[in-house]
Amino acid sequence: MVIASLRNTVLLVLVALLLPTPMMAQDGGSLSLIGHVKQDGKPVEGAEVKIFQETERLKYRTTNTSGDFKATLDLDKEYILSVSRPGSTTKTLAVLTEVPESQKGKPYEQHVDIDLTVLRDNPKGKKVWEESTGSVLYKENFGFMLVDQDIAAIKRAKELERKRLEALAKAQEEAERRRLEAERLAKEKQEQERLRLLELGKEQARLDSIAQAKEDSLAAVQLAIQKEMERREKERLRQQEDAAFQAKLDSIALADSLAADKQRKELERQEALKKAELEAAKRQQYIKDSIASAEAAEREAERLAALKAKEREKFLEDSIASAEAAEREAERLAALKAKEREKFLEDSIASAERAQKEAEKQALADAKAREKALKDSLDAVEKAKREAEKLAIQQAKEREKAIQDSLAAEAAAKKEAQRLAAQKAKEREKFVQDSIAAAIKEQKRLEEEARIKAAEEARIKAEEEKRARAEEERKQQEEAARKAKEEQERILAEKAERERLEAERIAAEEKAKKEEAERKKKEEEARIEALRASNTFIEEVNEEQTKTVTKTITVVNGVKNTYMKTVHNWGGIYCTMNGTDITEELYNQQLKAAREEMPKGYFDKKN
Repeated sequence: MVIASLRNTVLLVLVALLLPTPMMAQDGGSLSLIGHVKQDGKPVEGAEVKIFQETERLKYRTTNTSGDFKATLDLDKEYILSVSRPGSTTKTLAVLTEVPESQKGKPYEQHVDIDLTVLRDNPKGKKVWEESTGSVLYKENFGFMLVDQDIAAIKRAKELERKRLEALAKAQEEAERRRLEAERLAKEKQEQERLRLLELGKEQARLDSIAQAKEDSLAAVQLAIQKEMERREKERLRQQEDAAFQAKLDSIALADSLAADKQRKELERQEALKKAELEAAKRQQYIKDSIASAEAAEREAERLAALKAKEREKFLEDSIASAEAAEREAERLAALKAKEREKFLEDSIASAERAQKEAEKQALADAKAREKALKDSLDAVEKAKREAEKLAIQQAKEREKAIQDSLAAEAAAKKEAQRLAAQKAKEREKFVQDSIAAAIKEQKRLEEEARIKAAEEARIKAEEEKRARAEEERKQQEEAARKAKEEQERILAEKAERERLEAERIAAEEKAKKEEAERKKKEEEARIEALRASNTFIEEVNEEQTKTVTKTITVVNGVKNTYMKTVHNWGGIYCTMNGTDITEELYNQQLKAAREEMPKGYFDKKN
C-alpha cells in the first residue's frame, strides 16, 4: 500500500510538472490589439505592457525597437491595459471586446497609439503616476474604435438610456391603455344611448297606441314625453361633459407624470454623471491597486510554488525512506515469527517424543507388574498344595477330611487362580486395546502434527514466495521511483537551465537597458553642455557714495536677463529683474540657477 501510494504521488508530481500553463482561448473570435508607444514623438523601446482581467492571469509584453507590441484578446470580455516606463506617467487603456451575436466568430484588429509623458505634478502638487488614455469598444456600422470616454461611464449611460426608453415605452403603453379604455367607455355609453333611444321609441310607440285610445290625454302625454326626452338629453350631455372633463384631467395627469419623470431622469442623469466621475477616480485607483496586487500575487505564487516543490520533494524522499523502513521492519518481524514457529515445532516434536517414551516405559512397567503378580499367584498355589500334603501326612486321622479339604482348597485355589488369570487376561486385553487405541490416537496425533507441519511448511513456503514477489515488486517500484526521480531531476534541471538562461537574458537586457540609459544620460549631458557653451554670466559692481549697485547680465540657452541689486548705506536693499522689482530671495535663486547653467570651468577661466 505504501509503495502504491508512493507511485501515485510520483505520477501526480510528474503530471503537475508536465502540465502546460493556461493560455488565452481563441474560440468565438478574437481582437488583435496592435499598439505603438511613443514619447515626444519618438518610439519607446522596452516599455512594459501589462494586460489583466479578473478571471485571467496577468499578461506581460514589451515594445520592440519600433515601440510596437501586439496582444490577442478574447471577445465578450473586459480588459485593462497599462503601458509604463521609468520616469513616465503610466497610461491605461480599457478594452471592451463585446460584439453583437451576428458579428462573433471572426478576427478583428485595432491599432492604438499611446503617448507617454514625463512625470508631472497635478494642481495639488502630487505626482500624476497614472492616467487614462481612453477606451476601445465596438460600435455598430464602425467596428472597433478608440474613444475618449470611460467604458464604465458608457455602460452606465447605456443602462440609463435603456431605462429611460423602457419608462417612456411604459408611459406610452399606459396612455394607449387609457385611450382604449376611454374609447371602450364611450362605445358602451353610445350603446347605452342607442338602447335608451330604442326603448324610447318603443315607449313612444306604446304611448302613441295609448294616445290613439285616449285622445283626451294626448297633450299631457306628449308634454310628459317631451320633458322626459329633454331630461334624458340633458343627462346624456352632462355625462359627455363629465367624460370630456375626466379625459382632460387624465391627459393633464399624464403630462404632469411625464414632466415629473423627465425631471427625475434629469436628476438621475446628473447623479449618474457625478457617480461616473467618482467611479472613474475609483477605477484609476483600482487599476493601480490591481496592478500592485497582481505583481505581489505573482511574486507570492512563485514563492509558494517553489516552497511547494521543496515540500513535494521532501515528502517524496520521506515516503521512500518510510516505505523502506516499514519493509525492513516487516521482514524482521516475519523472520522472528518464522524462528518462533520453528522453535515451537521443535519443542512440540520433542514433547511428543518424551510423552511416547514415558508411555512405552509405563507400559513395560505394567507388563512386568502383571508378570510378577501371576508368578506370585502360582507360587502361592504351589505353597498351598505343599502345605495341604504336609497336613495330610501329619493328620492321618483326618486324612480323608484333609484330602477333601485339600481338594476343596485346591479347587478353590484353582478357581481363584482361574479368576485371577481371567481378570489378568481381561486386564491384559484391555491394556492391549488401550495401548492399541493410544497407539492409533498417537499415530493420528502424529499424522495431524505432520499434516499441520506440512501445511505450515506450505504456508511458510507461500509466504516466502509472497515475500519474494513483494521483494521483486518493491525492487520494480524502487526502480520506477528511481526513474521517476531521475526524470523529475532531469525536468528540474531543464527548468533550472531555462530559468538560468532566462535570468541571463533578463540580466543582459537589464545591462543593455542600463548601458543605453547611461549612453542617453551622457548624450543628454553632452547636449546640455553644448547648450551651455554659449551661456554667459557678466557681473559689474559699482560702488557709489551712498550705495553699491551690482549689475548682472546672464544669457542662458539664448535667453538674456538683466539683474540689478542696490544696497544703500542705511541698510535698504532693492532688487530688479529686467526692470521689474523682485525679492532678494528670488534674486539670489535666479542668479544661483544661472550660475549652475554655465559651462564647466566658466568661472575658473574668467578668474
